Amino acid sequence: MKKEEDEEVQAMRECIENAFWYRSLPGGLFTGSLAMLALQTRKIKTKTRFGGLPIVLGFGSMGYILGKFSFILSNQCMDIFLKKAPESPISLNVRQQRETELVVDEERFMDILEQINVDQMSEKEHQILEDCNDVAFYSYSLPLSSLSGGGVYYSLKQGLLKESRIFTSFPRVPKTVCGTLLGYILGQYLYVKRGDCPRRFLTYDEDGQIAQLLRRGVEEKRRLEEERGENKRILEKGEEEIYKRDSNFVQHNPQTSIQNKQDYILPGEDSSLAIESIIRDSWTNSLDPLFKPV
Repeated sequence: MKKEEDEEVQAMRECIENAFWYRSLPGGLFTGSLAMLALQTRKIKTKTRFGGLPIVLGFGSMGYILGKFSFILSNQCMDIFLKKAPESPISLNVRQQRETELVVDEERFMDILEQINVDQMSEKEHQILEDCNDVAFYSYSLPLSSLSGGGVYYSLKQGLLKESRIFTSFPRVPKTVCGTLLGYILGQYLYVKRGDCPRRFLTYDEDGQIAQLLRRGVEEKRRLEEERGENKRILEKGEEEIYKRDSNFVQHNPQTSIQNKQDYILPGEDSSLAIESIIRDSWTNSLDPLFKPV
């Protein structure tokens, strides 16, 4: 138990260190540089006594934090745990999740929902679908839309963004609504990409028609991948046999290979006489068959 904890701590340290050098530091410098450029070109205006320093630090911190979380939640960090601490709880969860991802196909799931008849869905499938919609709205779309809309409204209030010149009665409403809608759409997209909803069907209604269609699609995908791999192996084997056959032919017939090489005209040779001879030999004249060019 002590060994597993030490391996897990070591893996976490390596993951955080790689996150700093490969994501956090570049992300912070990039976003901070963008904020500084926007201040210099007056794309962003500031009215604080500290000038543009808080904005640069804020954008840099945002890039730093997003970069760190993007690496920690990525497959690269999970691979470090699988390599450094293969028996830790995190590694076990990663292996279980990746085994489930082999079955979960978001695009296949969306196609099934579009093609399936809603009236043919069972009561349990209706309940699972409602739970998916609730989770997508309350856990993803609502927080992100509130954060995005609030951020746009605050930026308008602080003068970081320009107000609408068309809707003079409510100049902040259009961009605030656009920011809210953007956050809502982003939340729905993130929930779909997470693959939580198809996992719910596979876990809580494994005998339902949606779960069966998901598994059937995965079986077809695996079969196609196996056929592609088999065709690739056959092609590589055929190319190898052709290469061996040609090599054996050249070894056992060296004079033939030399003669074939002499049939070609080297770039450094004067080929004008050979070309004239070929033209003279192949000349035909319907009026005078005996005539040949000089």
